[in-house]
Amino acid sequence: PPALLFYAIRNILYPTFILGQIPDLLNLLTTIEGLRQFATKKIGHILVLNQLYIERPPDDREVRVLTMKEIRALTSCQAQSESLRKQYFLLLKNLCQAYIHYLWTSPESCLLAKRLNDFFPGCLEGYSQPSSLRFQMDLSENERAEFGELKEEVSTWMKTILEWEYEREKSGKRQG
Repeated sequence: PPALLFYAIRNILYPTFILGQIPDLLNLLTTIEGLRQFATKKIGHILVLNQLYIERPPDDREVRVLTMKEIRALTSCQAQSESLRKQYFLLLKNLCQAYIHYLWTSPESCLLAKRLNDFFPGCLEGYSQPSSLRFQMDLSENERAEFGELKEEVSTWMKTILEWEYEREKSGKRQG
């Protein structure tokens, strides 16, 4: 039930955001996004049926149609769908990036390769396991392309840090 999803998310975020549970948070958010998409489709069906019953009411029975206030409310929900999807996708990208940064310096850094593969399937040579995160199954082609850009950004960031660490190590050895 949605209430259980919201409860689980709240426990990850409050009172202190638990960075180590970002993969769980991503799966919970993906489930909520699926429910939102399902509700948006059902709203579309409801509005079409409502219009049909307004234009051609059935002869054999009385049908209640939506009030204008209800139609406006449902239409408003439907109109927000694209914007809400963009917000969801932006949240996915930022949570993935935050989790990679977290893993880079945490005791759980041994999970970095697995999570990189989960976020960017096929990005590591010799490690091509299917992603264990559900959000990968629902991405559009454009969203996959944006995740590819994020992969490049993260890769550049990691290489820059490794180069910096290597230079610091060399400098330390020279200075004794």
